[in-house]
Amino acid sequence: MTSVERIIDIAIVGAGFAGLAMAGALRRAGRDDFVVLERADDVGGTWRDNTYPGVACDVPAHLYSLAAHPNPHWSRTFAPGGEIQTYLRDVAARERLGDRLRVRTPMLGAEWDAAGTVWRIDTGADPLVARSLVLACGRLTEPHVPAIDGLESFDGPLFHSARWDHDVDLTGKRVAVVGTGASAVQLVPELARRAAHVTLFQRTPAWIVPRGGGEIPLADRERLAENPGDLARLRAELYAEGEERFASRSGDAAASAA
Repeated sequence: MTSVERIIDIAIVGAGFAGLAMAGALRRAGRDDFVVLERADDVGGTWRDNTYPGVACDVPAHLYSLAAHPNPHWSRTFAPGGEIQTYLRDVAARERLGDRLRVRTPMLGAEWDAAGTVWRIDTGADPLVARSLVLACGRLTEPHVPAIDGLESFDGPLFHSARWDHDVDLTGKRVAVVGTGASAVQLVPELARRAAHVTLFQRTPAWIVPRGGGEIPLADRERLAENPGDLARLRAELYAEGEERFASRSGDAAASAA
């Protein structure tokens, strides 16, 4: 007698913000037949992997957090990375994922079986078969080190910001940083406070404005915890402010040109 193949309804790849949000949305929709595959040993995605000095959210934390899991306890307007990682662990616990969350389980490959209308997923362990496959692994999972002449002969400490080497003490050292993206904007001021000299290499100049924000007083955090309506209104206000400040003006430009 042949065994019947176990088919999972949905396989989610990645246990960062997107993967955990997808898992939560499925549970609230009454769809519990899913798994979350995570190649690392913890949830968090980019907030697990990035631990460089100064790492933080560049969106107000009350807006950046999940609508289904508002957090009144953020310590700062732009939450530090470690605090966000703790929040995501808490989200996973509150979603009660249990054995649906499979850590240390990478997706090594996936093949569509047209005859069976299923995905056959290779994790290096037992075969996994799913009707739907959701890729929530993000765009920042693999650090990119550019091909720079002479890099292979550089004999000093060398690492990507997403794989920060905390064993290297940069106090009083001469440090070079390549790139002026969001990570560099956070990292370089911290390096400038401890290094003897920082050289920054940029390809394209970026516009930088003061971030603002600061520590959220304990009294405000306690008020938001006691009054969920206040927290919901704050999130709505931040959303509206962001839409007003950063919304595309293409429609206005077209109207002006007409």
